[in-house]
Amino acid sequence: MNHVGLHIIGDGFDPSRLVGPGGALPRVVKLVDPSVDFKRRVRQAVGPDCLIVVRFYEAQQALGAPQTNARDWYQRHVGQMTQMTDPNVAFEGYNEISDAVAEAYCAFEVERLKLMHAAGLRAVVGNFSVGTPDVPVWNVYAPMLAATGPADLLGLHEYWGVGADIDNRWFCGRWNLVPQLANVPVVVTECGRDAVNGGPGGWKRGTDASTYISEIAKYAQVLDGRPACVFTGGNAAGWEAYDVNDIWPRVTQLYMPPVQETPGKVYTLRRFLSYWPRWKVSRPFGYKDPAYAGGWHKGADLIRTDGGTQGAVVRCPFDRAVVDIVSWREDRGWYIYLWDKAQGVEVCFYHLSEEPYVRPGQPLRAGDPVGHVGNTGALTTGPHLHFGVCRVDDNADVIEWIDPFGPRVKYEDMQ
Repeated sequence: MNHVGLHIIGDGFDPSRLVGPGGALPRVVKLVDPSVDFKRRVRQAVGPDCLIVVRFYEAQQALGAPQTNARDWYQRHVGQMTQMTDPNVAFEGYNEISDAVAEAYCAFEVERLKLMHAAGLRAVVGNFSVGTPDVPVWNVYAPMLAATGPADLLGLHEYWGVGADIDNRWFCGRWNLVPQLANVPVVVTECGRDAVNGGPGGWKRGTDASTYISEIAKYAQVLDGRPACVFTGGNAAGWEAYDVNDIWPRVTQLYMPPVQETPGKVYTLRRFLSYWPRWKVSRPFGYKDPAYAGGWHKGADLIRTDGGTQGAVVRCPFDRAVVDIVSWREDRGWYIYLWDKAQGVEVCFYHLSEEPYVRPGQPLRAGDPVGHVGNTGALTTGPHLHFGVCRVDDNADVIEWIDPFGPRVKYEDMQ
């Protein structure tokens, strides 16, 4: 749930309320018209790794001369952006532009991206409302998506009228239905209950707090780890039916706290597995299934026999490791590769619950936490850890793998 954060209007919200029990931090927060000082206080509260999306409200979203309009937008806001920027701040442009002006808006965003990149600033493009763009119109936005840099994001708004709408992928999770969005990093910059599909608009007009929180938790699963911001906290004047200020602490209660570790110990693979008592193999290495690349399973799937699989801590199994890849893929969900060049060993973990909290190039020691077991990705079979290992480019059965710092791990050791 840490990937579900709050949309905040203005400066009237105590940033400490963004943090859950035990110091559990959100992965994303959105600020609308914040002061530089408020953004600073939010960053102090949520830590350096949380994505902060910033939007500057524009009463008139001019598109008559798109390139000129983009340059005007940039000049209005570059001063504040320069003061607010850090590696995990991204700035929106216009908001909820209709398909009728798609070509002009695309040109606006392409020009804005040029200016942002030249200044070393990250951008969130699009910020489209539910149902927008229509499927054919995504082709119009191909130049915009092509112009995004590796640190930029596509912003979408997703709302449901009643809880059942969360299962409708055109309302919630439309990236699954739009081929143009394959491998495009998405941040949902607004979500919640609204007047879609006959809904009353605003959760307070249609349900109680407990039901709404359960709907947010359900939507969190649809996200498959993508960050999203619930509309709205802060100054909710005019948006009283959407106001989540009072109930937000009940949402952060669902956050997963950080793992406190004492680094520096050397663990064998056997000890690595012993962190999670009573594990077993749910799907072995070599299992044949045409859904897998090459038609067979190149890792071992592990689950806990005590039912505590979801959210279990995933740890680095060897010393002298370096984070190689941290990414998202539709079949794997959130995944990570760890590399020990000296030993010629690389391990991978798939289907993590959310984006791992380590970064490529980061050195690790045995036992360091890297993420949590989850259920993300199209090939998941339920909450489990896909654990793969290879030596010198050859996949190996992790159950028979000889750990560089310990003995062979036998199947019965995991029962």
